[in-house]
Amino acid sequence: MDVDDIVTEDFLERLDFAACHRWGLVIEMLIEAFSLAATPPDEVCRVDHFSTAFSKISGMAEGYSPFTMPNYRDHFDQGKMLEMIEKSRQKKTSKRKSASKT
Repeated sequence: MDVDDIVTEDFLERLDFAACHRWGLVIEMLIEAFSLAATPPDEVCRVDHFSTAFSKISGMAEGYSPFTMPNYRDHFDQGKMLEMIEKSRQKKTSKRKSASKT
């Protein structure tokens, strides 16, 4: 998979920021973005894959992410992002538990 176009200092800073400086979240976003990029016909991982991964993980609206917003540091509060990520995880866990009971 080709990632050469996105591996820039700006992108890596955005990834670190989007993951709230947590390596576990960085890894989770990498896995999600690479999974999206691996779906045919994509063979190149792009910023939009990371934006979608961020939305899936955080529960925020698609397209509104530190990967796509100019001046992203002014638009996102990392404490609130962590809260959103935790809420999103709780919803996913509840859905899995409900589905396994049926």
